[in-house]
Amino acid sequence: TKQHERNNIINVNKAFSLIELLIVLAIIGLLSTMAYPSFNHYVTRVHREEGKAALIDLACRMEAYFMQNNTYKTATIAFNKKTDVLSSPVTEGGWYVLSILNASETTYALKATPTGSQGINDTVCQSLTINQVGKQSISAGPNGKPLGSYEQCW
Repeated sequence: TKQHERNNIINVNKAFSLIELLIVLAIIGLLSTMAYPSFNHYVTRVHREEGKAALIDLACRMEAYFMQNNTYKTATIAFNKKTDVLSSPVTEGGWYVLSILNASETTYALKATPTGSQGINDTVCQSLTINQVGKQSISAGPNGKPLGSYEQCW
């Protein structure tokens, strides 16, 4: 029985107490609450890259359209197969909707508006815009005016 008691003492000494377990859980919870905003910010930036790439691609398509038609004015997105520069306004990942804000014979302005959680989370940039000379900017989106600057977004 002394051997049995000694084994129980050893087992008790090797086990975690409830207090130790609670401390470990509290530390994990604290680290999680600190890491989540950073992770969320990173995901928002990655999604913004999709919007920027899609907007630049659309600008390239507008230039190709101009080369064929000698005008930007009649270019469309998902409207008329003959004049469409894109078959769908939604980006590949679904985080932005692309639009032609205005188009004339020699000028255009394009916009990428964030959708879903991207529209809520990207308070820094909101919508991205570009024009025929490549001037990039930001503008209001689904969550209001952007809180950041052009430099932070592009």
